[in-house]
Amino acid sequence: YACLNSGGRLAVAILNKDVNQDLRLKLEGELQRPSRAIAMTAPSVASTTDIELGGQAVSQSEWRPAWQPRSLRTALVVPQASALLMEFEGVTL
Repeated sequence: YACLNSGGRLAVAILNKDVNQDLRLKLEGELQRPSRAIAMTAPSVASTTDIELGGQAVSQSEWRPAWQPRSLRTALVVPQASALLMEFEGVTL
């Protein structure tokens, strides 16, 4: 899924619904610009609590995610049954 967020950055959500294997992908083209990402994690696929996005509990009232710089020169790995939200600088649609 992709959209332009309120900051004018291209935001892409990458979902790995596979419970058995990690997703490995390489993004190419005009996306070779600075980017950052936050991961969604939980203890298990069936979890309804202890879910974190960007290293913080989703239920926190003052959520400040820990964005991590990402290089697109290497393949991205999205672990099994998890998600990754990426933002790209200077990309227009």
